[in-house]
Amino acid sequence: MEDPWYDADHQVRRVRWNGMIKWRGEEIFIGEALAGELIGLAEHESGGHITRFCHRDLGVIDRDCRFLRFAPLVRGSASLRKRQ
Repeated sequence: MEDPWYDADHQVRRVRWNGMIKWRGEEIFIGEALAGELIGLAEHESGGHITRFCHRDLGVIDRDCRFLRFAPLVRGSASLRKRQ
């Protein structure tokens, strides 16, 4: 499979075997499932960077170099019960 292509406004990193990338001098865990894959990072108005694989947004790396994953609501979670 070919590497994904990202727009010019993205910085690109290859995920290491252990799921980590190097970002601004820090090691950040993205996920072992993406080992060997290229991910794109696009600056967000918040000052963080949206992290993408292909056309899927994975999460955001905030100003403190923490990766905050976008995750769907888990069935039975408190936040899901509040919405019902």
